[in-house]
Parts: sequence; C-alpha cells; structure tokens
Amino acid sequence: MNRCDVLVVGGGIAGLSVAWRLAEFVTVTLVESESDLALHSTGRSAAMLNVTSGPTAVCDLAAASRSLFEYPPADLSESSLLSPRGLLWVGHSGTEPSLDALVARAPAACSRLGADDAQRLAPALARHAVNAGGVFEARAMAIDVARLVAGLRSATLTRGVRIVPGAEAITLRRASGDWRVHAGDNDYTCSSVVNAAGAWADVVARRAGVHPIGLAALRRTAVVVETTTRTDDWPMVMDVEGRWYLSPTHEGTLVSSADETPSDPMDVHADPHDIDAAVERIRDAFDIDIVGVRRAWAGLRTFAADRLPAIGPDPAEPTFFWLAGQGGAGIKTAPELSRIAAAAITGGAPIPPDLDVYRFAR
Repeated sequence: MNRCDVLVVGGGIAGLSVAWRLAEFVTVTLVESESDLALHSTGRSAAMLNVTSGPTAVCDLAAASRSLFEYPPADLSESSLLSPRGLLWVGHSGTEPSLDALVARAPAACSRLGADDAQRLAPALARHAVNAGGVFEARAMAIDVARLVAGLRSATLTRGVRIVPGAEAITLRRASGDWRVHAGDNDYTCSSVVNAAGAWADVVARRAGVHPIGLAALRRTAVVVETTTRTDDWPMVMDVEGRWYLSPTHEGTLVSSADETPSDPMDVHADPHDIDAAVERIRDAFDIDIVGVRRAWAGLRTFAADRLPAIGPDPAEPTFFWLAGQGGAGIKTAPELSRIAAAAITGGAPIPPDLDVYRFAR
C-alpha cells in the first residue's frame, strides 16, 4: 500500500497546479489515467490571460493569477509565461449594450472603440461585424501552455510529488478513517482525495460514493486555417455574442465557431460540421481568403450549473475535495485556484483572507 497525505486524481492543469502547491505542506501523489499529462482540455487550449471573458468571479481569479504567469517562481520557469497579444471584442449593430457592459465590468483594463478603430486593429473585419464598434483589452496575453505544463511537471517532481501516469482511479472507498484508492496497478491510502478529473470529475465522485454535482462537458472545436491575409500582428478577435473567435498562432490563424456541444466524458475529435461552421462564420465576419485547413481538433470544457468553478470539500464528505468545472478558464485561473485549494485542504496554511473577493459560496 502506497501512503500519502493527499491523492490528486487528474493530471491536467488543475491537478498539476494544486499538487505543486500542496507539496509545500504535505506528501502528494498524482494519478492520471492517460499515458501522459495534460492530454485533454489543457493540452488543446488556446489559452489567453484576460479579464473580460467569463463570469466576473472567473475574471477576478484570472486577474489575481497574472503575477505568477508574469513573474513565475524559479522552479516553475526562468522567464515570463506570457506574450503580448491583446483581445478585441466586436459586435454588429444592436450589440452596443453588451460591449458597454464589458467596459463597465473592467474599466481599468478596457477601452471602448468605434468601428474604424476596431478595424485598424484587425483590418479584414467586415463592416457589418463591427458596426457597434469594439472593446479592446490591451494587456490580454497569450499563455505558453506547453512551457507552463512542463514547468509544473518538473517543479512538482522536484517538490517530491509522485506522478503516476496510466493509472485510472477505478475504486475509491473510505476505510478506518482513510481513503483506499485503486489506480492502475497500485493501491494507495491517503487522508484526502482531490478530484481534479476535469470532464470525468462526476465519474470519479460516483466511484468514491460521493454525490455528483451535475457537471456538463461541452465540446468545442478549433481549426487552424491557411489564409492569404496576414493576421500575425492582430489581437485575438472575439464576437461579443459568442458566435466565433479568431486568434493568430505560430501555426497559422486559429478560428472557432465557439460551439458548445454536449458530450459524454471522452477523447473528443473535431466534427466536420463544426469545422465547416467555424470557417463559414469567419468568412462572414472577415473579408479574408481562407485557402485551406491545416488541422482541427476538439476539447471538452466542463461547467457546473452556475458556470463557476466547483472548488471545496464535498458537503457530505469533507475529505473529498472538488477542483473542477473551470469551463475553459482552467489555465488562466490555475495559479489562484490552486492557491485557494491548497490553503483549504492543508491545516498548516490558512484559507486566504481575500477568498471572499470571488463571491464563492463557502
């Protein structure tokens, strides 16, 4: 029997970041069902650090996470994990209230633009797509996800965390005051379990005899297209009604129809219909010549009913800790969510006094 204080289930951004935090105070083992870490949602994200996308509490978490991305600890990275990108929201006639609401929510981070100024930032925008003008978040940054994951993996190992890939947590049960977990070929005993299993979090809860919380896994498709229009100096551009987005990448121009298709937890793949929808919506919103699709993929974004992260001890079983439901914002909020989670799990670290700023129910 392998003994640890805390067993983390899930090797995506949530599990890795909380294991890294916890290792300062307790012994930690992380089990991941796949052969490597971050193969699902984390590894398929076009991650942006911004304070305008998502619920207010999520944006607050992202704002508080900026300092770690910008000035990471030495064991995590030798330099900033961010690079300048900017985020431009645009809308057609009639969406002015939605654009105004973005500025009202984050006035220090955003500037309201007229249609002409928005088109200067992304010159190929079709006029009908930007008639209402835009909102520009100049300090929105691209996050280097690959380097972040590599840094977290190295740092957790350095801090003594045992990482076990290819170890799906099949059975979890309470016995004699401890958890007994069978994962992969091994059995583990621990005082607490952290459920950081992403789209599979409700599955893990059921296996542990804990009531699921009704997480919904929604498939989203991303497509890298080849275009004769230069976009590498554009910001990320998002439709304020959530119908599409476009972002320059080192591979080409990434586009999406921002689809949210309900799915069972699984290794999802891009559906040809969603690929076509993404391309057509971008062609409608931009005067842009798309000459081919370089590659396409899909990932699952998992939401609780209120679209806020599900974080904290289970009401019926306090030694079973939820860290799920990040809804596509898991990377940009990971530094702060993991700080809160580690503080709540360990007795040696108090819950941060600024927790209430996020308006989470305790």
